[in-house]
Amino acid sequence: MTQIHRLHRPAGAWDRVRDMEHDEGTLKLTALDVVYEVQMLIHTADSLPGGRREVRSVADRNVFLESFLLHARVVDEFLRSTPKRDDVAAFHYLSAWTGGPMLSAAERTAIDKQLAHLTASRRNKTPFSVTSIARRLAGGFVTFCERLADENDDRALWFSEGRLTAVGWLQHSREGLEGLTATSIDEVSMTRS
Repeated sequence: MTQIHRLHRPAGAWDRVRDMEHDEGTLKLTALDVVYEVQMLIHTADSLPGGRREVRSVADRNVFLESFLLHARVVDEFLRSTPKRDDVAAFHYLSAWTGGPMLSAAERTAIDKQLAHLTASRRNKTPFSVTSIARRLAGGFVTFCERLADENDDRALWFSEGRLTAVGWLQHSREGLEGLTATSIDEVSMTRS
């Protein structure tokens, strides 16, 4: 029913989403959600192979990987330069934001198939490079925070806890990656029987 309804929307209706305004109170409250997403992204990355608190059981690893991928997708959506529908995105806080997706199209598709859709290709057990994904998203978030501080210091304060978490993790992960070869960096896939 929704798709039929969309067909009758005036041409360009979804193109105006970027111009959607959100009031300051909504933006401030949503900033708390963004900080939560970044902190959970980092915590779950740390709980997977290569992390500081690596879990041991297959079931726990799957739980942390699924959670990591969900938070990665949300942070990626936030950092995209064109939000969808009524989403709150980085652009709403920083009008000059031109960031793009931090996840590749292939990564997004694989995440969607592993988490959001029950598909036959789900059995392919796509490996995800957790450290690489987390570094791109944390780095994109830190860049957003730095640019926001240049434009609106009050709004930048809303994200300060998430920025500190991301910066700390990036420094730790950089130190932890020294001496590793490209083939030894973590790739994790879901384990199902």
